[in-house]
Formats: sequence, C-alpha cells, structure tokens
Amino acid sequence: IFIVGLVAAFTLRETRPPLEMDLSTQPMLGNYNANVEIILFEDLMCDECQYFFNDVFPKLNEQYIKTGIVSFKLIPIVFLPQSKKVTSTALCLYEQNHILFWQFLHLWFKSKPTFYIDSTLSELVKSMPHVNKATYNTCLENTNFDPIFEKNIHFAEKMVIPDVEVPA
Repeated sequence: IFIVGLVAAFTLRETRPPLEMDLSTQPMLGNYNANVEIILFEDLMCDECQYFFNDVFPKLNEQYIKTGIVSFKLIPIVFLPQSKKVTSTALCLYEQNHILFWQFLHLWFKSKPTFYIDSTLSELVKSMPHVNKATYNTCLENTNFDPIFEKNIHFAEKMVIPDVEVPA
C-alpha cells in the first residue's frame, strides 16, 4: 500500500506544486546533499512499517544510503494505539544522540510487542549501552512531543493526493 502511494506521488510531482516542508529536524541518514531524497512517514506501531524496516530498509541502506546516493528521512507519525509512547522514546533518544534513534528502531522492530509496551521500552533502552539514562528519563518526563506529532501528521496530510483516478 505505501509503495503505491509513493509511486503516485512521484508520477504526479510535475503536475502539483512542490511541497514546502522543513525536514531539517527530522531523523536522517545518508548524504544530506544527495540528489535523491527518500522521505518515509512511519508509525512505529505499524506492522507494515515493521516489515519495511526489517526486510526492505537493510537493502536500501546498504545499496543507496551508505553509498551516499540517497538521503533517507524518517518522519515519525502517531495514529495507532501506544505509538505515542514508542515514538516519544525514539525521539528522546534522538535528542540525546541521532545514532541512538536508529539503534532503537532496529531493536524495536525486531521485538515489537503487542502487549507490555512500557516494560519492553524500558528493557530495550536499558540494553543500549550508550544511552545516558538520566538524560533519557528527564526527556520522557519533561518533553511534550505533541507539537511535533501534529506537525508530522500535517506533513503526511500534504502528501495525500486528492481525487486521483487510478487506471483499471
């Protein structure tokens, strides 16, 4: 489903004005100045997103991101149950060190539970040796990511292509 959406967005790019989005604060990998930019909107509780991150992303990362051909930006969105907790955890790690965000995603998508989210998040963060636990806990307790979540959903809504007929 997400591939069809991406293909439609790319094929219709010339018929729509370019979207103005500030992506400078979004998690990013690769060459910032690459000619190709992949922007992925992802809810961290999404099963398809788990599949993408575990099965598609490693190949994309090795062949295109690490080689500098593309930049990859992940815009975390929140719409599924429990995703706010998971995404807040990821963003607190991102604020501490951008690499921790990607390490967390790897661990999260390998173990993504449907129950006991809080204990799973706690265990995953404890297993990450380079996390400053005090800084992480302060971030979780004192940071309201709702404005970021709202901005990211607004970005995602801009990407929706209204009234497009798909040929049969």
